[in-house]
This record gives sequence, C-alpha cells and structure tokens, in this order.
Amino acid sequence: MRLVATLCSVAVFAATLSSADARDQSSASPEARQTVQDFGACVADQSPEKSAETLRQDFRSPAYQASLKVLARNNGYCFRKYGKLKSSNLLFAGAIAERLIEKGSQPLNVRFAKAAAGPETPAFSPSDKVAACVVRSAPDRAAALFDTKVATVNESDAIEALAPALHACSRMIAPLNISAAGERAMLATAAFRTLEAGA
Repeated sequence: MRLVATLCSVAVFAATLSSADARDQSSASPEARQTVQDFGACVADQSPEKSAETLRQDFRSPAYQASLKVLARNNGYCFRKYGKLKSSNLLFAGAIAERLIEKGSQPLNVRFAKAAAGPETPAFSPSDKVAACVVRSAPDRAAALFDTKVATVNESDAIEALAPALHACSRMIAPLNISAAGERAMLATAAFRTLEAGA
C-alpha cells in the first residue's frame, strides 16, 4: 500500500511540473520547497548522467520539459512525501543542479571563479544571462547561497548579499523580478552550465 501511495504521489508530482514563472512559487511553504529540494537531490544522485544531459538542454524546449518529467517518473522511489505537490520546472531543475554542482574536488567558489575566467556561459534567455552574470561576478556569494538550506534566514541573508551583483547584472542585461525560490533555482541552473562551460 505504501508503494502504491508513493507511486501515485510521484505521478502527481511529475504531472504537475510546469514551466510557470518561478515568481508563482513565492507562496510555497518551506516544507514544500524542502521536499522539492530533497527530491531533486535524490534524482541527481540516482541519475547523474541523465540529469546533467537534461540541464544542458534549452529549458524553453518541449524536449527539456519532457526530460524533467521523465526524470521525476523514473526516480519515484526518491519521493517520501504523500499528497499533491506542485512545482515549476525551474525549482525542480534548480534542486537537481545544486546537487550536481556540489560534486567536485575543489570548493564551489573556487570552481566558480575559475570558470568565470573561461568562456562565457551559454544563456537561453535574458534572465538566464543575468543569472550566469551573477555567478561569474560574485563567485563567493553565489557559493555561499548554495551552502544554505532553502526557506531559511540564512538563505534570505545570502540572497540579500547577492543583491548588488543581481542589480548590476540586470541593469546591464534585463530587468528581473523574481521570488527568492526562483532566484536560487535560476542561479543554480546557470551555475551548473557555468561550470560545464569552464570545464
């Protein structure tokens, strides 16, 4: 019975993944955000190659959206919460990206700084370009954000510390208005591709 309930929950989660703007996730409870974060981390651990392959794709494409849903369905055993949980593609992808960028022999800020000296990170949208700019221009503060738990005071402080870099990058590229949850996820996916470009 527990297995059936888990599979049903995963099916609902996969079915409700959407490409909605992450600003819509600003009202998500801390528990819901942590559940998505834990699930994404587990998916990245269990399917690292498929996860990385998905995050390299253009997130505007139907293929990318389909790949995220396949990842959710194929890793149902990672899911430990029951009930309906909705998440944007961005938040789920951000959770996967955070787990993937944790893996490395050097500290994350050092790897960000090295990558920033290399080729420019490919971007798929103006907001994505802003995120890559933030990671490249503020490697220490970006790494500090990913060292915090979601929906905590520490996360809020880390996001506030990134505000000058975000403002500078958005002023040069495009205005950006996004929730804390969306900002973290957006920076995580850009950080993943920043490290990939600098590899």
